[in-house]
Amino acid sequence: MPYVSIILPFHNAIHYLAQAVNSILADKKFDGELLLIDDGSTDTSSTVADQSSVHDPRIRVLRCGRQGLVNALNLGLEEASAPLVARMDADDIAHPDRIAHQCAFLARHPEVHLVSCLVRPFGESITQGTMRYISWVNESIDHESIIRDLYVESPLPHPSVMYRKDAILSLGGYRDYDGPEDYDLWLRMASAGCRFAKVPEILLDWRIHNDSYSRKDRRYRRQAFYRRKSMYAAERLGSEELAVGKRLRIWGAGTNGRRLASYLNSRGHLVEAFVDVDPRLIGATRLKTPVFSPTIIGKGDNDHHYLCMVGNWGARDKIRQVFRAKGKVEGVDFTIL
Repeated sequence: MPYVSIILPFHNAIHYLAQAVNSILADKKFDGELLLIDDGSTDTSSTVADQSSVHDPRIRVLRCGRQGLVNALNLGLEEASAPLVARMDADDIAHPDRIAHQCAFLARHPEVHLVSCLVRPFGESITQGTMRYISWVNESIDHESIIRDLYVESPLPHPSVMYRKDAILSLGGYRDYDGPEDYDLWLRMASAGCRFAKVPEILLDWRIHNDSYSRKDRRYRRQAFYRRKSMYAAERLGSEELAVGKRLRIWGAGTNGRRLASYLNSRGHLVEAFVDVDPRLIGATRLKTPVFSPTIIGKGDNDHHYLCMVGNWGARDKIRQVFRAKGKVEGVDFTIL
């Protein structure tokens, strides 16, 4: 049995596939299997995959028709022979020692269910926002920081992860819905008590380009992330894992904050106040709920928990400073979403 199975779905990836495959095979010690899953390609990338399998017995080509990424991923999980499964995308480049380092990490840490690594962006579409996001991703190393940042967005680039197959199958694999399948899986793993980690080394070059799923597919739009993390927050509140016994306030009376409040209210988690810095909102009401300035923080609110729904990266750090100046503890008194 191979010690690790790599699942690599692709669709019309002729410009990148060979480079991605070769980056895996550059590891001369790799004795696992590489599953190339053709999601109904209409270009010649399927020929590249077939030729690769002819020349290397570690490669298997699977075909699922044009059923979409989630079905391709679940097919890969079903066919994977090894207890460890690594993800790879057709447009990225793995470092030669990526698989070995992640396998070794999981061997040393049997309590960890998923291990990622640091990533390095490359490509023609890198912006300042991209670099800010990558920097944020690479800051989350241990389980505690990854769990904290899961409330914000995904700190685990999908093609960078290796996980224990049984842990994923126990949750039903990937879920096909109107949202990002990887972020959804990480949140379900967190709810199930799974543990995360990263090898603190750059082991993957992550290609940034305009034809990627994350840029083109509507399931990866920002509102899909907001909706899914609102659901996650409500689930955690419902199971008393978050803000146990505390009353709720939301920092952010804008569109996303109000959507979060509406979602929580509809599920029986009453939001009693908003906090905002916009002078046009302070003193007004939204959803029949008063809006206060941040000066309210620290004034008789020891029995409150603040959910901070903000979209600006810089604002998150400023909000943390406000709470910490008042002696508030992240995860106990406030949560950044």
